[in-house]
Amino acid sequence: MGEKEIVLVNKSKGRFTINFQGAFANKHAVKDGKFYLTEKEYDFVKSTYPQILEGKTKRLYLESELDESGKAESVEQTDKEFFAQHHNTVKKAISQMDETELEQKYKYARLHDDEVSASIIKAIEDRMLELGKKGE
Repeated sequence: MGEKEIVLVNKSKGRFTINFQGAFANKHAVKDGKFYLTEKEYDFVKSTYPQILEGKTKRLYLESELDESGKAESVEQTDKEFFAQHHNTVKKAISQMDETELEQKYKYARLHDDEVSASIIKAIEDRMLELGKKGE
């Protein structure tokens, strides 16, 4: 009974269920809810569903991975990963960037114009002009 308890926090968009496929009882948590797992349950999740604990599709975070505000520590995204996202997601992110970020993305986009669509480059240029006007 002295098993260590591992706490995972659900950072998906809604309710999340861990299906233990009969090995253990299934567990559920709402958005920002917590899963309390034994070491055996956690090992099962790590081996059966590694994609929910790491990478782009990460849904569950160890409580220790979260900062005091409960937000996941930001994982730096490479420029290539940034531009590989859906164009609407990229455009939305561009509309919220500051000049420094925009310059970095613009340089990458120009060097890799075979990977980055013209509409995305235009969105960056438009945002740079918009910020330039605000700064005057």
